[in-house]
Amino acid sequence: MRLRNLIPRQAKLILYKTAIKPYLTYCHLVWNFCKSSDGQKIEHIEARVLRAVFKTRTETHEELLKHAKLPTLHNRHLQHDALLMYKVRNDLVPNYISEIFT
Repeated sequence: MRLRNLIPRQAKLILYKTAIKPYLTYCHLVWNFCKSSDGQKIEHIEARVLRAVFKTRTETHEELLKHAKLPTLHNRHLQHDALLMYKVRNDLVPNYISEIFT
């Protein structure tokens, strides 16, 4: 946050996507089964970071995601779930994971 005025916007966006976003999407399968308030906390953190990236205080989380060309947290989770199901269906995961779905 302290460096938000010193680093160009594109560099801040790259830093967010490589250093922060993986922490927010880590173990999404576990987070899917938690309370919705927990997901809202993660979205709040993401919105705070994106406000620093785009130097704004007035835009909504959805508007910030559009500027960053990112899907919502819920859509990212659905994408990860679909990818896992594809891997399970095509035997691209270890047996102990495939056995969970049989």
